[in-house]
Formats: sequence, structure tokens, C-alpha cells
Amino acid sequence: MPFDRALDPFRPARSAGLDRRHNPVAAWALAIASSACVAGAPALGAEPTAGAAPTAAAAAPSAAVAQLHALFDTQWERDLRDDPLAATYLGDSRYDDRWPDLTRANRDRIAAADRQVLVELAAIPRDRLPPAEQLNYDLFRKEYENRVALQRFRPEYYAISPSQGGPQTLNELPEQIDFSTVDAYEAWLKRLEGLPAYLEQTTALLREGVAQGRTQTSRSSRSPRTAPSTRASGSSPTRFPTPTANGWRSARAT
Repeated sequence: MPFDRALDPFRPARSAGLDRRHNPVAAWALAIASSACVAGAPALGAEPTAGAAPTAAAAAPSAAVAQLHALFDTQWERDLRDDPLAATYLGDSRYDDRWPDLTRANRDRIAAADRQVLVELAAIPRDRLPPAEQLNYDLFRKEYENRVALQRFRPEYYAISPSQGGPQTLNELPEQIDFSTVDAYEAWLKRLEGLPAYLEQTTALLREGVAQGRTQTSRSSRSPRTAPSTRASGSSPTRFPTPTANGWRSARAT
């Protein structure tokens, strides 16, 4: 089984620029783990053959499966390194002393690595995999095809919504950590020391998105039905913060 971890695809961290709130890695890992259980099970009604020697036909699928699982493991570990917040939410404490690197150079590196995964996957002969592993292959490929397809839209610029994402939900982080050891506290203190730099990177990321016109909402995108209903109710217009190229300002909704 390539993944035997207990995963919740919808709960891991959402770090600004490296969105894992919906955690696609956990989603495909959970599907792969389920189907991989089937891959190792004997067919219904089949009698095991004691002492049967492996044949050349059986050796070929085994090599392909080993390649596939090695790729799964390599990319799983890479994703945990690239998003320490997701690692913390998934119960992996190895990266509890750091934050995601949101610099453009690192984001470009991650994007290139995601594209390379498809190259490496294509080198694995799918037709030599047993049926359940072919499903694993297809799910894994779909995940990375989606990642690559999204790259041109720069989804990292939309990592923060009005209620969640980025620094807004960092208060939840300590709840995911087991503070039963001195090492856990030391890792947490080191992570806190790096928080100002992470917030600066988050701000720079948002400003970069604003400069390119990539924001969650704009005046033209609001529903035309919302403004009349506000005026008709006699309520005061709502003020809300709006990111700008020079920082944050308070804007009046219309």
C-alpha cells in the first residue's frame, strides 16, 4: 500500500500561496490507499498456490508497481516539505519549526517539479500494472494534470478569502501539535520566530496579485442585485478592507 496514513482531504492547512485546504495530495492519496488495498488482495474465489515460484510475467508488473509507488512516496515527501503547514495538520511533526516559502523562486520551483512528475509518470508502463494500480496511476496523473493546468491562472494569488486562508487561520495551528515533548515546544518557538518573515512574504504575494489584477472580488464582479437591496433596507453601507498595491485600505461597499 503506497499510503497507509489516516487522511482528511478537507482539513489540512491552507497556507497563503500553497493552498492545501482542499489538499489535493491528501485527496488522491486517500483514493490511492483505498484502491491499493484491493491491489494486494487475492481475487474472490481464488485458491492460493503454496510455494508457487514467480514467473517472468509476474515480475514485470512488480517492477512497474515498485516504480509507481516510489514516485508516490517521493512526491508525498516533497509536498510535505513544500508545505510545512499541511504536514503539521496531517500529523507529521518533522517540519513543525518552519513556514512555507512563498517567494517567487520557490513557487516556480514547485511548479516545475509538478510538471516533471508527469514526465516521470509517463515513463512508467501503465499497461504492465494490475487493474487496481492502473487506477492509482490514473488518479495520480489526474491530480498533477490539474495542478499543471492551474498554473497559468496563478491560484496562489487567491489563497485568502474573507473568512479563511493564510494568516487568518494560523490560530488553529497549535491545536494540531502534540506539545508533550520539549522538542515540540522548541520547534514551535522556532516557527514563531520565523512568523514575521512569513507574514512579509504573504503580503508581498498579495501585492503581486493585486498588481496583476488578480483579486477575489472587484466592483464589476459584484452581483447587481446586492446594492439595491442594501439601499432599500436603509442599512448603512458596509466597510471592509481591500488590498491595494501599497497596502490595505478601508473601502465602502456600494
